[in-house]
Amino acid sequence: MKNDELQPIQLMTITATCTMGFNILTFSRDIVLIAGQDGWLSLFLAGGISVLISLILFKFLSFYPGKDLPEIILKIGGPFWGRIMLVPILAYTLVYPSLMVRAFVNALLTFLMDNTPLIVLVLSFFIVVCQTVKRGLSAIAGVIDLLFPFIIVSFVILVLLAIPRAEIKNIQPILFENTLNVFKSIIPAYQTLLGVGIIGYVLSRVSESKGTLKWHLYGFGITFTLFTALYVVMILNFGPGELKTFVYPTISMAKAIDFPVSFLERVESLLGIIWISVVFSAICLYYFAFLRNVAVFFKVKPEKEKHLAYIQMPVFLLIALLPKNNLINDQWMAFFRQLINVISFGFIPFLTGYAVLEKRRGGKE
Repeated sequence: MKNDELQPIQLMTITATCTMGFNILTFSRDIVLIAGQDGWLSLFLAGGISVLISLILFKFLSFYPGKDLPEIILKIGGPFWGRIMLVPILAYTLVYPSLMVRAFVNALLTFLMDNTPLIVLVLSFFIVVCQTVKRGLSAIAGVIDLLFPFIIVSFVILVLLAIPRAEIKNIQPILFENTLNVFKSIIPAYQTLLGVGIIGYVLSRVSESKGTLKWHLYGFGITFTLFTALYVVMILNFGPGELKTFVYPTISMAKAIDFPVSFLERVESLLGIIWISVVFSAICLYYFAFLRNVAVFFKVKPEKEKHLAYIQMPVFLLIALLPKNNLINDQWMAFFRQLINVISFGFIPFLTGYAVLEKRRGGKE
């Protein structure tokens, strides 16, 4: 797994897909609850914060060429403190994707596969993920490259077909009552754009450094543009009041569209297949990051890393099945989103500041 090599342009598809993740189905829900029709402004502000975090992370990684995030943390903190610092990141990459799978399977059971046992879907999902991840990052990137055009087309189709139902009154008035709420919803909006951190695990595998930041930002820009357009279209179609009632707003909008061609009347099923592809790709990236954390933490040799995929699968499966219901699963996901906020706004800037000071002191490997 350590010898996987990526092309710079693949950072675009990896970043975009990982940022979409499970949020593709639910991203508007938490934003609209606070900011209402002005949530698109929160997305703009959150997008700026995400770009800033990306720039900080790229600067940090540039001080340690050829190393990924867990390797750098261990180098900075040493064998003991480095592992202590790695624990919260390891926990996040273990628990959050497991809960993401559970949440996504819940959506499948609600809309597409209501007669399938929960454990069958979860287990099937993890088996396919493990089969992909054990082949290495280049295999994951290849799958993403194959699926990415269909993902983008599905987004564009959904937005375009929803436009005829739009009513401009649903987004008005702009900044009339919700100015403060726009700022309150920046954190939920930022959390819908999580995924830029995957660069800490893949940048060291890129064949050449030239253009890496550009392709990463292109990938983020694609997801940001699609999410913002989709949010605006949802508000125009339903208004903030009705949108707040949806558990899976993206699926609800797909079901509400009047399709002009009869064979497209069940298009939400087709879109569901595309969205499965998005979540699958994101889970593979999260799982890869987790295995890298485990490999560095326990000093696993590169040639043995691929065996970790199946060894760790029972743990992922157990966590995914542990929540008793959807509400508990959502609460656990919310907790780990707060954890990533601490890592994004505290831990990474701290490590970057440390690296800058070390460089000024003339610190060398």
